[in-house]
Formats: sequence, C-alpha cells, structure tokens
Amino acid sequence: MRGSEEVLDALRRLPAAILNGIAEELGAPIEAVAEDARSGAAVDTGYMRDHIRSEVTREDDAVVAKVVSEADYSGFVELGTSKMAAQPFMLPAAYANAGRVGEAVATGARKGMEAVANGTA
Repeated sequence: MRGSEEVLDALRRLPAAILNGIAEELGAPIEAVAEDARSGAAVDTGYMRDHIRSEVTREDDAVVAKVVSEADYSGFVELGTSKMAAQPFMLPAAYANAGRVGEAVATGARKGMEAVANGTA
C-alpha cells in the first residue's frame, strides 16, 4: 500500500511541476518574440518600438506568456484603419517564433515530469 501512496503523491505534484517547468522555459522564446516585434515595428518617434515588452507569469493553474506594446496606437498600426494600411509587427513576430515557443512548452513539461519522477518537485 505504501507504493500506491507515493504514486498518488507524485500524481498530485505533477500539474504544478509541469507548469513551473513551462514557465521557466518560456522566458527566452517569448523575449525572442518581443525582439522580433521591436525589429518589425514601424518607427516614427520610436515610442512604440521602445515600449514592447515580454512577460511570463505563473498564475494559479496556468502559465501566461505575453508580448505587450504599451503604445495606445499599436493596434491601429498592427491592423490598420480605414485611412492607414496595416503594418503588422506582432503577428509576424509570433509566427516566426511559434516553433521555438512550442519547443519550450514541451521541454518545460518534460522537465516538470522528470522533477516529479526524480523526487525534486
């Protein structure tokens, strides 16, 4: 019976360990998205480009990864308006790094599972 309790305990720790592993691995690829967005951003004054940031947080039962442009007008630049053509910079950056982000999620999940299996989580 003791072995089954250890297995149940490991299974209880598994979700948090996986999420922690994913959060740890996502920092670099999400920053790569932000770097590409900064590189692709239209520049007039440079404000929009200089106010693009990345963020990875662990919240309850989720990992939240964001690339944010703090310029109010970023959406108008990205999507265009009736008077201005779109100049996308966020979506191309996300697409360019999608594989890298996916690999980070898989690596983080694997590291979380390994930590539980090794007794370090």
